[in-house]
Amino acid sequence: MLTFNIGDLSGIMAKKFPLWFFRFYKPGKKISSIKDWNAKIDAMVNTAPTWDVGIISPSSLMVV
Repeated sequence: MLTFNIGDLSGIMAKKFPLWFFRFYKPGKKISSIKDWNAKIDAMVNTAPTWDVGIISPSSLMVV
């Protein structure tokens, strides 16, 4: 039986992260779970200035 997920990569990958990783993960589980793309972008724009970002990794690297 095949199992697959539909959605944007940040939300799909958030389901697969180990618990310790969520301390570093942005945009976070709450924003990643927003289904409406425009609302998700608005939430990221509003909260991103408070993030302490040391590195940005392309989503394709997270899959590997």
